Amino acid sequence: MTNAKRDEMASGNRAQVEQQLLALLRDEDDDNFTLTITHSDGRWTVTKISLDDPASQMQGTGSDFAEAWHLAENPLFKPT
Repeated sequence: MTNAKRDEMASGNRAQVEQQLLALLRDEDDDNFTLTITHSDGRWTVTKISLDDPASQMQGTGSDFAEAWHLAENPLFKPT
């Protein structure tokens, strides 16, 4: 895969992740949660904790925000 193709796919992936993030923030049915996004030492971490059920924490860490987001939403996600 060429770098240009990889960049094109990453750009589309970022747009999809941004839409998912906005949908989560706008969702009125799930308004009792904490969302933390951190960037440290070149790694992104996304953590979502339901305040109604703290045991339902989701967390993902990746080399970019999209990877971390997908891993938090779906722990079985494998980046390409």
